[in-house]
Amino acid sequence: MGDDENLKAEFGLVYVRAVAYAAGFFVQESSRMMDADGIDVSLFSRDKFGLTRSPRLDIQIKTSVLGQTAETVVHDLSAKNYDELRSSNFQVPRILVVVIVPELRRDWLAWTSDSLSLKRCGFWRSLLGQPESTNATKVRVKIAADAVLSPAALSEIMQRVANKESL
Repeated sequence: MGDDENLKAEFGLVYVRAVAYAAGFFVQESSRMMDADGIDVSLFSRDKFGLTRSPRLDIQIKTSVLGQTAETVVHDLSAKNYDELRSSNFQVPRILVVVIVPELRRDWLAWTSDSLSLKRCGFWRSLLGQPESTNATKVRVKIAADAVLSPAALSEIMQRVANKESL
């Protein structure tokens, strides 16, 4: 992966971290072993939420400059990651987060003396139970443009995880 791709990936991680912290959750970055299993970060709470104490959520993060329309966010996900995200054989629920950034790195942030804004947005989707792909390399994933990963949305996701509800 080139420098630009690595920087985009790190920026996507920063976005997820910022949203998680604003929602009151902790973030554990995955080790190389967990990354090979399709997990970039795990989120957790130390509090009791619903039925579960310390609920956890695993997230695969992808960052792209392309793929957003008014109705959907589209990302071509590797077949390996697609299969990992659609599988029901994991103890901890998993979601995909696609962070869309401006094409030019200098446009990724806006700041003033009293604010810092990350540019564009992250969108989430659970692929649990999706059909097996016939493509061995890439699977086109569509996410509703209103599925923004915001602190409120993440709190709702974690509440569902804690109550053992599907995502």
